[in-house]
Amino acid sequence: FSFKTSIPDLISQVKSEAPKSSLPSNELQKAKEESGKMTLSKIKAICEKTKMYQTPHLNELLYLHNKGFRKIENLDQYVELRTLYLEGNILKKIEGLENLTKLRCLYLHQNMISKIEGISHLTDLQNLNLSRNNLTSVSGISQNISLSNVNLAENKFKSSSDLSELTHLSNLSVLDLQSNHIDDPSILENVLQKLPSLKVLYLKGNPVVNKIKSYRRHMIFNLPQLTFLDDKPVSDDERRCCKAWGHGGIAAEQAERRLILQEKRDREKADLDSFRRWQAAGREKRVERLYKEKVGELSAKIARRESFRWKAIASLVKQDILSCSISNDDTVLSEDELSIVRSSIEITPELCRRSFVGYVSYPYEKRSPAPSWSLEQR
Repeated sequence: FSFKTSIPDLISQVKSEAPKSSLPSNELQKAKEESGKMTLSKIKAICEKTKMYQTPHLNELLYLHNKGFRKIENLDQYVELRTLYLEGNILKKIEGLENLTKLRCLYLHQNMISKIEGISHLTDLQNLNLSRNNLTSVSGISQNISLSNVNLAENKFKSSSDLSELTHLSNLSVLDLQSNHIDDPSILENVLQKLPSLKVLYLKGNPVVNKIKSYRRHMIFNLPQLTFLDDKPVSDDERRCCKAWGHGGIAAEQAERRLILQEKRDREKADLDSFRRWQAAGREKRVERLYKEKVGELSAKIARRESFRWKAIASLVKQDILSCSISNDDTVLSEDELSIVRSSIEITPELCRRSFVGYVSYPYEKRSPAPSWSLEQR
């Protein structure tokens, strides 16, 4: 083809050159229907591929997503299912779930569903994902009172009346309504404030966000239980500021921010003081421990030297060289003590030799001079 060829001529040329199916039109239609049918053999093949059980009632989890199924069917034997993935198919209706009474999680996003039906008997259902469908109303969801997480993003809701049945879900804590067509500010008063357990809310991507002045402050003030709003967590400080703003405007909010800052500084100072006290206590314990270790070492040295001193004195006593005064202190041995010393210590040449060396010295004390004995005394 030439670059001067027009786009319509190019499209017709491509279509004419495309290979045509050898099957008749009715057989081709039948083949398409068969490919989109949820048969038991296909389900078992999927179970085998995903390493699930071939016996239907043993499975608690089933992956049937992105398979091009047009209808939910042949699931009657999977009575123990707790979680079912059906997203990314061509489903137009919720059906075929009559026997799945134990179902807790149902994922039906990215389909063509236009009405919520066929799930009222699922009383244990907790998680429901119906995002990216064609829903215009949530009628039919009020019987599922155990629902705690509902995703309705990217549908076709417009007003608070389309979402009114959500108020029957007292356990609902996570609600995703982003990227719809909601432009009714009364959704806050008529729906959201009637959900006592609501903690997480996604409302961005709706025209109503631009219609509510000071949107985030307004939502947090009127929904004080929120912990997460539109991709951003709600902190305690932000909740306090929004509460002050709701009662006194910008001035009250600024005063609350100053108070929060002062409280933060006081906490930091208290933490620092506590840390310093802990350091001082640890330092005192360390000094005490080191002191005890040094005292123990000195006591051991003194005990060893005292033992040698007493052995030397005992050797002198046994040789009748020394009988009354010991060393340079005022200790005097009685006759009974002398007899005990004589009988308790064995005299050795080494002990006798060391007995005349001199008095035993003690740590941190002045050493006494060696005795000057005359030849007769020796």
